[in-house]
Amino acid sequence: MTAETTSDAPLVAQVLALGRAGVDRRGIGAALGMSEARMVALEEVDDAFAVAMADAETLALVWFDRQIVERLEARWDWGLWLAFMEWHWPAEKPEPPPKKPNWRRWAHGVGFY
Repeated sequence: MTAETTSDAPLVAQVLALGRAGVDRRGIGAALGMSEARMVALEEVDDAFAVAMADAETLALVWFDRQIVERLEARWDWGLWLAFMEWHWPAEKPEPPPKKPNWRRWAHGVGFY
């Protein structure tokens, strides 16, 4: 299949299957025998392939997260679990209040230095 042809259903199915198996973009390109430039060119021409690649990337991330959660559940280490949750869904941290001026670091005509 070249960049000039239209969507190929088996190719789209293969891309999605690789994404479900946790293969990332570079791995999908290697499995299909395509370079990154060729995949980008195909995505620009073929909307179905572009959607399949985006879906495959999402599926690969889901697979990766699921692997982490399964291993954490097998060990059940609360510290690791909480660290993963903080990494995955970081808490909104309020902006710290501005620092008070340090009058010891003030010079006439210069201001704070």
